[in-house]
Amino acid sequence: MTAPSAPEGAASGRAEASPPRGLIARMAEAYRAGPRASAARELASDAPESRILAYGVGACMVQGLVTAAGDPEKFGGEDAAGQVAGAIVASVFFAPLFLYGVAALLRIVLRAVGGTGGWKATRHVVFWASFAATPVYLLAAVVEAWRGAAGLTAIPPGAAGLAAGAVALWFWCGGLAEAHGFRRAWPGFALAVAVGALLSLGGAV
Repeated sequence: MTAPSAPEGAASGRAEASPPRGLIARMAEAYRAGPRASAARELASDAPESRILAYGVGACMVQGLVTAAGDPEKFGGEDAAGQVAGAIVASVFFAPLFLYGVAALLRIVLRAVGGTGGWKATRHVVFWASFAATPVYLLAAVVEAWRGAAGLTAIPPGAAGLAAGAVALWFWCGGLAEAHGFRRAWPGFALAVAVGALLSLGGAV
């Protein structure tokens, strides 16, 4: 990310952002207009804390369901319903707390490198990006289920999930660049991908 050019708490295109519309329309716009434009409109709406929290809870709930559906060995057996219910409870009550912590850490790091975004703006784009990426995670779960049922070996296990994670990361980087006034989002995306690849390689060794 390059040095920010926007004033404190504001980003380049946020003043022209229109008020938020229906939830489905805003999610579709996130894919049509791009993560940064979508984040600008979200930030311009000055969403209440209840809506930001709803984004985070919704994203974590979908992710918990996808995880449960994608791991039949762990969430199987006689107590399958209880295990799935436990996973959903954890995703609703504990996973959002993790997102709060991630947003706080990202704000500290981005402010250290010249970002101008506040705590609420950072939290807003992190929660919104996570929620906007939920359709991709659901699609990845369908692809993984179809791959397993059809016995396809051309699609490596977990490939769809990695692709969904890359889309979610792109939403995060675009939103954070907008919230903190950075001109471009791709350097942060490239850095995050490189770090993730190194961590994956380290775990595989």
